[in-house]
Amino acid sequence: MAKRAKKAVTRGKARRSVRLRLDLLDVAELKAAVDRRVSSLADERTQLLARLADVNAQLAALGASAAVAAPARKVKTAGKTGRDPGKTRGPRQGKTLGNTLVSILESATEPMRVKDLVKAVRNSNYGSRSPHLRSMVNQALSKDDRFRKVRRGLYRVA
Repeated sequence: MAKRAKKAVTRGKARRSVRLRLDLLDVAELKAAVDRRVSSLADERTQLLARLADVNAQLAALGASAAVAAPARKVKTAGKTGRDPGKTRGPRQGKTLGNTLVSILESATEPMRVKDLVKAVRNSNYGSRSPHLRSMVNQALSKDDRFRKVRRGLYRVA
């Protein structure tokens, strides 16, 4: 008689998980378990195909084809961004963020805070929709030699 599979209990949170100890099962029991699972999945597949046939029949009765009714799935591929391939990245309407900041600060009568610069950039024709525009402005101000820091958070044109 074959050994019975023991249940392994994991310690940790209040939730317990049950795993079969495969080392205690013999080959015949493993094969039987796999065969039961394959049979179960085949039955489920048959039921789903029957349901799909019913849905297609209902769509045909309504005058829609199955190809039209099924929405195209968006396939994500590695390395692709969510942007349109026809659109190019880079300066907005010929202006870089640095040039936009220079024009804003040159028109200002006194040094400006980063928060105010971000508002001014959003109101200008730069047109970035980035949720990280404040970080981008901070980087441009700190790395570009055209800007001088007056004191913490205040910048002017050099």
